[in-house]
Amino acid sequence: MLATIEKCETGTCVWCKARGEGVLAKFDFGLQGFFCKKDFWTALKVRFEAKEEGDVAETPPARRTA
Repeated sequence: MLATIEKCETGTCVWCKARGEGVLAKFDFGLQGFFCKKDFWTALKVRFEAKEEGDVAETPPARRTA
């Protein structure tokens, strides 16, 4: 399993700091917190692609600054 979603709610994303709907999630590589829908799917996609290619992605994707 790549991630566990604890609950869906409204909050502030730990990556982009946007406030809105999202999920409280814990990823298998240690990242956890509230994520907007876009950043949650980005984290899943990056991690899934790394596992498919056989890479060991130990760090989450870089945080957006824009």
